[in-house]
Amino acid sequence: MEFDNNSWSVKLGDKKISKLQAASSVEQKKAEAILEGIAESLIVVDKEGRIISVNKMAENLLGRSRSELIGQKIETVLITDIDNGNKPPVIVTLETGKPCLDMTYNIKTNSSLIPVIASATPLLDDAGTLIGSIESIRDISKLRKLEREKDEFVSMLAHDLKGPVTSIVGSLDIIFEGRLGAVNAEQKEFINIAIDSCEELVRMINSLVDTHKFESSSIPVNFTIEDPTPVLNSLLLTFSGAAIRDDIKLSVKIEKELKPLKLDAVIFNRVLENLITNSLNFTREGGSITIKADEVGFSKVRSSIPHQLYPAHLLPSNGQYLRVVLEDTGSGIPKDAIYTIFDRFKQADSRKQGKVKGSGLGLAFCREAMNLHNGFIWADSAEGKWSRFTLLFPMQH
Repeated sequence: MEFDNNSWSVKLGDKKISKLQAASSVEQKKAEAILEGIAESLIVVDKEGRIISVNKMAENLLGRSRSELIGQKIETVLITDIDNGNKPPVIVTLETGKPCLDMTYNIKTNSSLIPVIASATPLLDDAGTLIGSIESIRDISKLRKLEREKDEFVSMLAHDLKGPVTSIVGSLDIIFEGRLGAVNAEQKEFINIAIDSCEELVRMINSLVDTHKFESSSIPVNFTIEDPTPVLNSLLLTFSGAAIRDDIKLSVKIEKELKPLKLDAVIFNRVLENLITNSLNFTREGGSITIKADEVGFSKVRSSIPHQLYPAHLLPSNGQYLRVVLEDTGSGIPKDAIYTIFDRFKQADSRKQGKVKGSGLGLAFCREAMNLHNGFIWADSAEGKWSRFTLLFPMQH
């Protein structure tokens, strides 16, 4: 039996080519399946900006079939409301060769505007040469709808709940004053408890509404030059009744005259009210709450600011600050919660046992308010002994 070596080599070569082609086909089908399975719209363009591939989600988003899109310039099919010289991420990436991430814009269709968030990354060959770009686009219409519903819910909460609570407080005041008949000391004590609870509910609603406004950048702000001393002293009048009832010593100590600074007086007052209310709730009878205020150079307190809340590289190098410190002899804060108590709806376990169960929004409001003032807030504590909250407001805002 004789063998033709050349013929045998050709047959072996053909088999290898067939295997490679089959493997390539399988890999191509895998890649196509992955692209089709992605829940975002994907558009791939070459370096001239012509579309070379899209997935089914992109076809649905743009309202055109793949055959209609392939070969088209991206600018002719991706019609957006981007203006002021800006461009879609895929074009930015083609021009710069760098990723362009998380740009929000609206895609214009025949009947509506579709809000999207998009990112683009460069496509490079083996030599590292730019050969195109791929843009991923996520339709955020449902997210925007949820945000609108949340806005409506928060507005409803503020309007529909605060009204009845205000009415309840007014009625209790009338009873307390004896206009409907004599009220003895024990009855007055219970009426005061009811009034305090109503006022706490109003504060919780206000914190929820204002925290939401901070998130949506819609909270009204009025920065003016204010003297902090009268505001701090007025807190004694505001909370003296509650402190006396709970047998807690409340004091304000200002070592020397404080200079006026630029701040929102209403928000400044709300922050301090939240902190004092918090301390009253977790300080036992016979305890004390002390508020201190002075001016300090940032370099003196820089090392005290926890990097878990404020990374060191984001801190200023110097500057003068108004420092307000609130100390109480309450139940303290566990070590594992000292950095999370400023998160929304978070409360340390030991602080869930207060006289009034809180919402976990008061300190979140304080953190947002300090961010608004370009300031800082953090807490120190010895669990079961004391807590201390420190606030820094820049003297030059």
